[in-house]
Amino acid sequence: MNNKQIIPSSHDLFRAEKQVFAGIFGRLYARYVLQYEPEYAWFLALAVARVLLSMSWENKQARVFGAESRPYQAGDSGAQG
Repeated sequence: MNNKQIIPSSHDLFRAEKQVFAGIFGRLYARYVLQYEPEYAWFLALAVARVLLSMSWENKQARVFGAESRPYQAGDSGAQG
């Protein structure tokens, strides 16, 4: 038998990444908007989704929000005292 493996193109991978991001963001936003103001919920969902997917920050406002909202820095266990 001839088993051909289809190798996804970079465009396919980019689209898949965006779909995963949109799914994570949408679920987080739906959960957070029940607890917080819509704008804060939006930024929080954005920050968490970007951290989960190791994505860079595209605009300054989101970058500042992400930096201020992180409970601990990379490499820190987050344990207190």
